[in-house]
Amino acid sequence: MDIVGDAVQRRLVLTEDLLRATVPSLNTVRRLAAFLEQVIVESTSFSRVTEGLYYSSAERLHAVFPSKFPTVKSAEGYTKNPEKLANHVYANKLGNGDEAGEEGWKYRGRGLIQLTGKANYEAFQKATGIDVVTSPELLEQPGYAVYSATWFWHSRVLNGLADSQSYLALTKRINAPALHFSEREAARKHAEKILERAQLYGLGVATP
Repeated sequence: MDIVGDAVQRRLVLTEDLLRATVPSLNTVRRLAAFLEQVIVESTSFSRVTEGLYYSSAERLHAVFPSKFPTVKSAEGYTKNPEKLANHVYANKLGNGDEAGEEGWKYRGRGLIQLTGKANYEAFQKATGIDVVTSPELLEQPGYAVYSATWFWHSRVLNGLADSQSYLALTKRINAPALHFSEREAARKHAEKILERAQLYGLGVATP
């Protein structure tokens, strides 16, 4: 797969061994498929590891961020300006300071699961020793993009929701408004078919 950051394209092969090295408990069809459905959508089919914040339509901004833009008119000054938008919608939340501090843009979504907000960057740094608070662009590197996604999955105990097939609740842990839920479900079902086939041929995936 090709992982694209803001400027540099890099090559990453996402293997079972890589996933198991970072989260050994991703060891069943159901868990792996649920993980893959989320990272496929969050990374736009593994094509990018930074949050897409370019919106050309005020109507779309109003639909995606209704609490920040209660009317279409209120969103008009934030189209086609990702940095301004990030600083506005992520101000005073997720550990970020106010809009003037520009931490919304600095700590925008990165990695395969779109780790977002200073508090999440700090938690990841504390758990791993990787200084993404000072150098947030590290999460755009393929290895850290995967690592941050598996760390987030483990830290939120998402295997339990996968095991109980609570896919909407699982999605809301990653993306609160559950955007593109139908796409996530389609990706999960497709992944399950492939993983079940791999299991049938003894390729190392445990039973759900």
